[in-house]
Amino acid sequence: MSEKNTSNDVSGIALFIDVENFVGLCSRLAVPMALRPICEKLREFGPLRYRRAYGDIYKAVKSTGGTDSSVDFLRKELTRNMIAIEDVPYVVEHKNSADISIVTNAMSLAYENDHISHFAFVSQDRDYIPLYSKLRELGRKTIAISFDEANRSDMLISIVDHLFYYENLLNISTIPFIKGEALTEINLNEALALLVRACRKLLHDGKALNGASIANLMRQLQSDFDLERLGFDSFRSFLEHAEQKGVLKKVLVRTGRDLTVELPEQTSDGLPSVTTETKRDPHQIAEEYRNLIREVVKIDLPGPVVRDQVLKAAFRSLATGITLQEWGFRTEETLYQLDEQVFRHYKGLNQVVFKMLLSLYYARCLHAESWSFQSSVANIVVNGIDVSSYEELPYKLERQMSSTIRLRLREPLDPEALCLFLYDRLDTPFLERAQQIIDDISS
Repeated sequence: MSEKNTSNDVSGIALFIDVENFVGLCSRLAVPMALRPICEKLREFGPLRYRRAYGDIYKAVKSTGGTDSSVDFLRKELTRNMIAIEDVPYVVEHKNSADISIVTNAMSLAYENDHISHFAFVSQDRDYIPLYSKLRELGRKTIAISFDEANRSDMLISIVDHLFYYENLLNISTIPFIKGEALTEINLNEALALLVRACRKLLHDGKALNGASIANLMRQLQSDFDLERLGFDSFRSFLEHAEQKGVLKKVLVRTGRDLTVELPEQTSDGLPSVTTETKRDPHQIAEEYRNLIREVVKIDLPGPVVRDQVLKAAFRSLATGITLQEWGFRTEETLYQLDEQVFRHYKGLNQVVFKMLLSLYYARCLHAESWSFQSSVANIVVNGIDVSSYEELPYKLERQMSSTIRLRLREPLDPEALCLFLYDRLDTPFLERAQQIIDDISS
């Protein structure tokens, strides 16, 4: 057995990348494979002392429809970021050889190197959860770089010390209508509730409410709490926002950088009171949904009638092997044939059509080649629609729009407001459809 390394150097980070998982999810979510943002984020915790990628790069890229140039690109990307490649060939798809290698090497490193304080893993594979648990038992910090924030795992959030979403590191959202745009409008109710929870815990333990203690406990309670993702450049600005919202009574700046906070009126048990909001007008909430989507899309989203016509035209216009942009042009021509007087004068029609088609791609209802990280999404090649009939398309688009709203607001959707937003009416069949969408995206 090798001797334990007890180097006195500054504690560092070990990075492990599950290649098949990384490539597959980048392809499925249509985001580029870029490793520099990951390394830059990890350097916030200390120097990167160990960097490894495990898997069969060639088969991983080819299985997603990638080309030889895509394979070369990924190898160069790994080399540029000084990540050693541990080729783990596999014969069949859905292998676990790389998983075993990652677990074995991570545990060996943890036992033999005290100077590795943080273990970071790029994967959404839940098979690593026991590994995270064991590393924490050994006193190591765990960092997960996961994917697809819209489908985040509560179990993963609870077991790791820090959780970041790859698409956020790229400043790209994987929800529909978005192409490389930062999160600009996020409802902070969840973060503010977490703040109250942390303050309550500190008060219960008889501890002072200072900024450092609150921030550390918030990250401990919820590993994916991320100020940058919420739009704040410092914890102080977040606390000042909470003060403006009435969650905190006062934010005090003491000597140096120390911050302390005061809470609003307290209940008899000495804890901050929490007020409950009355039910709001669904028409007002629906308008907020429209404004949010408008901010994301950068255009006025058409109503249900026009959306239905666009989808019908798209269904008729699709030909095998055309790009998303070409499909958009064909769809416009079909719309002119359906009602030229209306659509010739429809402002921004080309943008509306393209972004609706892109949403269908993100909704995973197209047979399409994976998006090359070296080209525009307009060049995605489409070979067919993965639905049995046209009637499935409107529901898939509505579901994606609802997922966008839920992800941005970070709170349950209101069925009546969603029904008004999607259908401009509150008839029972449409209310039931809106509720079904809410149930689907919440499951």
